[in-house]
Amino acid sequence: MNVIYDSSSILLSPAQALINPVNCSGTSGKGIPALFKRFYPFMFIEYQQLQKQGKLTPGSVHWHYVGPAGRCILLWAIQNDWKSPVLNAALTIGLTHILTLQKQFHLSSIAFPKIESPKAGLTWDDHIKPLILNALEPTDLQVHLCENG
Repeated sequence: MNVIYDSSSILLSPAQALINPVNCSGTSGKGIPALFKRFYPFMFIEYQQLQKQGKLTPGSVHWHYVGPAGRCILLWAIQNDWKSPVLNAALTIGLTHILTLQKQFHLSSIAFPKIESPKAGLTWDDHIKPLILNALEPTDLQVHLCENG
């Protein structure tokens, strides 16, 4: 695994796959999900369809193709709704699904935004970033950590 710390927005990352941390209620009112909604409106429509079909559960990860060279967005459901804290189990389960998708789609690089959940006591530096790095350590992925969103 090769880790690249990036101070720019995840939307500017050169990574093949971009992680969009979403809730299971089909809303993207603010933060990183709102940026994805604005720049990738078709992804947002698919996200809402997944919610209506009951396919968004904590920890689920859904692949959305967005363009040339296999570029994609991975919708990672990390909380029940926008008011709920991020679920630790959703992070762990989701990382397993991300690894499966990485193999299935032959992804060479993935970008993660800074994810935190003060309500759940899950900070980026102390919990979430180490969880991501530990899960992806055995891979040959290039991992972009976009620490400014």
